[in-house]
Amino acid sequence: MTVEITKAWVYKGRHCIILWVGSYYCGYGETKLKCGYSHTATGLEYDGTSPECCVTAHGGLTFSGPLDITPFDKDIYYFGMDYAHAGDYMEYDCVSLREGKKWTIEEVEKDVEIMIDSIIEYEQKYVKIRELYEEYKNKLKELL
Repeated sequence: MTVEITKAWVYKGRHCIILWVGSYYCGYGETKLKCGYSHTATGLEYDGTSPECCVTAHGGLTFSGPLDITPFDKDIYYFGMDYAHAGDYMEYDCVSLREGKKWTIEEVEKDVEIMIDSIIEYEQKYVKIRELYEEYKNKLKELL
């Protein structure tokens, strides 16, 4: 399978990448949090605090971590989504969904930027929740 960088850019100070993965696109947006999120395919489950619940992504988040193929720093942490879901155009040796929507680079770029906006919002909420939690812990220690 051929994997190639289709587009790489910076949006709101975040690195963004679109990859072409054989017959569909994958979109990635930088996150400042390394919160331990993992796709269910790895055997770990989502919970109510995972980005899956909060980040807007086509078909849901399907990736988190650094990317091997990137024009940017290899230590950047990304959330990612793919365009290989029911209703999306795909063509593999064993699967062919040629009736699905063929996404354009422009559409994927817009979705990645929407995802970045939701990542930023998620991070702000996450930081606020952590601050409240630490404040609660400190008050609880004072009471005990």
